[in-house]
Amino acid sequence: MYAVIFESLPSGDGGEEYRRIAQQIGEMEKDQEGLISRTTYEDVSGGGMRLSLSFWESEEAIEKWRNHALHRAAQTLGRETFYKHYRLRVAKVVRDYAMDDREEAPADSETFWAKHFLKFGAGGS
Repeated sequence: MYAVIFESLPSGDGGEEYRRIAQQIGEMEKDQEGLISRTTYEDVSGGGMRLSLSFWESEEAIEKWRNHALHRAAQTLGRETFYKHYRLRVAKVVRDYAMDDREEAPADSETFWAKHFLKFGAGGS
């Protein structure tokens, strides 16, 4: 599994056009083979930064999406008009586990939590 982390600082130009294109691209991305999930976050402190986090099954799926013709057109508009700055990171996910799905959790975490629950009970206090 791979994570694509796209940080952006909108320029403020484009307003409604930016929102329209972003919505279209988001809808197209949902249909891409290999996409696991995508979420976008906005900076609540007033700095204006946005972060889009998507998870993909493979680098090939990311490459296919990156080179999709309409996505490339949107990238061009982003560089020329919509963004003051952006940074893109692609990372291979080493582990993926959750509170209730511990299959990939490290052994030391499992040992810690096993002792914690024995000592304090399921509530953790």
